Amino acid sequence: MIFQNHLLNVYGKCGSLKDARKVFDEMLERNLVMWTSIIAGYSQNGQENEALNLYFQMRQFGLTPDQFTFGSVITACSNVNQVELGKQLHGHVIKSEHGSHLIAQNALIAMYRKFSQINEALTVFSRIKPKDLISWSSMMAGYSQLGYELEALSCFKEMLSQGIYKLNEFIFGSIFNACKSLARAEYGRQMHGLSIKFGLSFDAFAGCAVTDMYARCGWLCSARTAFYQI
Repeated sequence: MIFQNHLLNVYGKCGSLKDARKVFDEMLERNLVMWTSIIAGYSQNGQENEALNLYFQMRQFGLTPDQFTFGSVITACSNVNQVELGKQLHGHVIKSEHGSHLIAQNALIAMYRKFSQINEALTVFSRIKPKDLISWSSMMAGYSQLGYELEALSCFKEMLSQGIYKLNEFIFGSIFNACKSLARAEYGRQMHGLSIKFGLSFDAFAGCAVTDMYARCGWLCSARTAFYQI
């Protein structure tokens, strides 16, 4: 059974869903780990509807999802824009013993961000204790993408005030986009300097964001310099 679990994981991560499903269907007994592996395989490889179908089949067998199952199925739900189903899954998470686990909670924030429901995302975010880098990054991305630029900057400052300095290109991308929309090139330049300090000045995602920010704010020389640093 352990060998079959490994096969499911390998096939799923390699995108060989036909082989993964063959292994899964040939199993005489299936535990939660196996169901979660096959659901994750479909969810990660663009076959979200099949991932959701398997989740409901698993529930019919009386198995209770864990945080990894919830993370995969919530991600699948958000990618196919199933709003009502996503809210049902949120209810399942709350009722389960995994309602406070980071993987499920972070998946919910990302889901509500994709649904453009920032208040729901904030509700989930506020209940996470302690928050990890994914939690902060996802919340900032939601604010930045949905037009809440000041809230994105406030969220960034709050994160720093809590002593979290392990930053990444996604966080800086969100901050640069917020500065661009607010035409705050001076603050953006400070963030650019911070990104260089963290070794992200040549990252394509952050580099494109800072280039766009300078260009939108009319700082064309700075935009050109940032562009050639990518």
